[in-house]
Amino acid sequence: MFLSLISEAYKIIVKELNLWFEVFVKFLPNFLLALLAMFVFHQLAKFAKKISLRVFAKFSDSSTINSVLVQLLFITIELVGVFVALNVLDLSKAVTSLLAGAGVVGLALSFAFQDLATNFISGFFIVTQKPFVLGDLIKTNDYQGHVKEINLRTVMIEDLDGQDIILPSKMIIQNPLTNYSLVRKRRINLTIGVDYGSDLGKVKEVTVKTIKQLSVVDTSKGGIIIDFNEFGGSSITFTLRFWIGRSEESDHNNAIAQAIMAITEAYRKNDINIPFPIRTLHMKPKQSDEKNN
Repeated sequence: MFLSLISEAYKIIVKELNLWFEVFVKFLPNFLLALLAMFVFHQLAKFAKKISLRVFAKFSDSSTINSVLVQLLFITIELVGVFVALNVLDLSKAVTSLLAGAGVVGLALSFAFQDLATNFISGFFIVTQKPFVLGDLIKTNDYQGHVKEINLRTVMIEDLDGQDIILPSKMIIQNPLTNYSLVRKRRINLTIGVDYGSDLGKVKEVTVKTIKQLSVVDTSKGGIIIDFNEFGGSSITFTLRFWIGRSEESDHNNAIAQAIMAITEAYRKNDINIPFPIRTLHMKPKQSDEKNN
């Protein structure tokens, strides 16, 4: 009895091994072809990685973005090789399942890392379009300073107080940006007030003459403009506008300081008054205690 059970088990095992061997022999060509396909695509991915690194370097100076693009290309080619190998093995259902699963996972990740992905895409546009480069003086999102670092996800600027500020890339792409270093010039807008008894023609003449004598003024960028604005509480106000040939904040502040000092001195020599604000106070007399009673 025991020997017969062993004999039956042996026959079953031999039968299964024969079936496995037949299946193995049947699928051996496809298996070898699948391995060959994966090897070919792997070599193709390595070759594409080497070539694409040189190509991307011609269009972008950012080593970070070039590295990311090269890795994405390498992984894409490798995945294509895996899908081709699965098709060769007649595992199309597995390929379909993998693609469906990848789609679901990708959709879930897109919601989970929406901000992160947006910042990376924004950083890609910043690096490729180059609205600014390292060292530029920019103003964005109520922050002003020099660009210190440019990454795919963030941009670091050093503000005028020497503090480092890290801004997400999407905030820069989605909001207005002023690059003072791009235009290499800057206009000064200075509001001034003179008293009501002033000769406005003389005020304009003296002001323009005084500003023209300043070394920081660049008249090639545009003329000196004076726009009278309004009748103020104690003065007639106007806006003085002129250009300087540099865009740095220190040059901007220095130009304002020079203009204020020169105009003050010129007005003093020409008897043009810059009035103080006038405030009229009405005091109610204190009533005696007898009247209150």
